[in-house]
Order: sequence, then C-alpha cells, then structure tokens
Amino acid sequence: DEYSQSLCRMVSDAYCGRGRCVTWFACIVGIACFAIAVYAVVQAFGAETRQSKAVWVAAFSLSAAALMLVKIWFWMLMFHNNTLRAIRRLEQKLDDVLGRCEEK
Repeated sequence: DEYSQSLCRMVSDAYCGRGRCVTWFACIVGIACFAIAVYAVVQAFGAETRQSKAVWVAAFSLSAAALMLVKIWFWMLMFHNNTLRAIRRLEQKLDDVLGRCEEK
C-alpha cells in the first residue's frame, strides 16, 4: 500500500507535532520506571527478611505495571496518529470524487 507507513516513521512522528512534550515526558517516565524495576529486583534478591523482600517485589510490580501503561499509551498514540492520517486521505479522496461528479 502506498500510504502505509513504516514503524520507524510512526515512532518519529509521535515525537514531532503538537504532543511532542507529552511524548518526551512519557519516554522519561518509562525509562525511570524501568530503572526502578531493575533496582527493585536487585534489592529483592538481596533482601534478608521476608517483609523487605515483599516490599521490593511490590515496588517491582508497580513500576513494571507503570512501564506497561506508558508503552500502551505510546502505541495508542502512534496508531491514533496513523488513523487520523488515513481519515484525512479518505476525506481528500471523497472531495476529489465529489468534485468530479459536480463537473459532469
């Protein structure tokens, strides 16, 4: 399809445009959540008491869930932008067809 975009193009488009600040903020939050998850796993394996191990496992679970939410939001943003482009192309095609019908 001549209008389909590559994944790289969709990702780069998400970082440009009106919502680029929010996208960059979400990227930073995602990196922070990943770092917290890795730190929590390391601390959980080094914990000596059962209670502290449970706390670190809970911290890992929460940070991993937050990371998943950020990633899901980013994929929804990319496909939302792709859908908007497809709707605009469809509108242009309809305008072209209606313009041709009115000429006849």
